[in-house]
Amino acid sequence: MKFFVAKHYLIALFILFLIFALPLVFFWNTLKSKPYLSPLVYLVESKDTEEYELKNLKVKSYGFLPFWSANSYVPNYEALTDIAYFSLYLDSDGTIKRLDDSGNLEPGYNNLKNNKRIKKILNDARKAGVRPSLTVSLHKNDDIEAFLNCSTCWNTSYREISKMVEDYK
Repeated sequence: MKFFVAKHYLIALFILFLIFALPLVFFWNTLKSKPYLSPLVYLVESKDTEEYELKNLKVKSYGFLPFWSANSYVPNYEALTDIAYFSLYLDSDGTIKRLDDSGNLEPGYNNLKNNKRIKKILNDARKAGVRPSLTVSLHKNDDIEAFLNCSTCWNTSYREISKMVEDYK
């Protein structure tokens, strides 16, 4: 009987050891230094096509530019390949939302159109070879469903977004 209890005791100890040792080994392996992977790439603007040519691109590094923090944003263009302005909002009919529910200019639209700091950041980004992009949002579930079930709304959003992108090229 003593042998039976001792055997089960040893098995239980072994299982406890595994339960604690395996996470420890995993954690230890994550602490080991890994080779540094730099997001820096070389971007060269083609003079003929006004497009960017990516050289030695191993990693894309996106900068996030929300309209509410643009005035305090400190850019580091050397570390970025892309910068995304956040955000213009769509209505369920595919149009860019220009006014909020109170009748005031929608903040994302207003800042993109009127905030000189945002315009400077986007222009400086282009000059530094960082590709600007535009984030478009639709947050309410009913609006999302209405938009997704309306193919003419897709065309409307395409036209509106294309015009906005052209205005900021």
